Amino acid sequence: MRAVALFLLCTLIGCAAIPAEDQALLLEAPDCSRSTDQIAALEKIKPNGLKRAQIATQYLSPTGLINGAIREDFADRTRIINGDYGREVDARIALVRAACDGFVPVS
Repeated sequence: MRAVALFLLCTLIGCAAIPAEDQALLLEAPDCSRSTDQIAALEKIKPNGLKRAQIATQYLSPTGLINGAIREDFADRTRIINGDYGREVDARIALVRAACDGFVPVS
């Protein structure tokens, strides 16, 4: 129910397609001492079906078009809708896993 309310709210007023915090996670260098946390955070920002539907609805609604023009985030919306953003997140997860494969944290 909470997700539905958030979906409707963001659809009507237009939340940022990709928040700055999520963009920062994609740019963060792999840190093997906290790779589990990095991977979990990346998994959390990966767009699911509901997020993609929300963005598609925003993209096509008059309010969404106005907000997109103001925020200049049409490129981000397109990346989410066509799956490019999800692939970017998957690539970053693979990079962290590859960089930290075999890493044993020192206690």
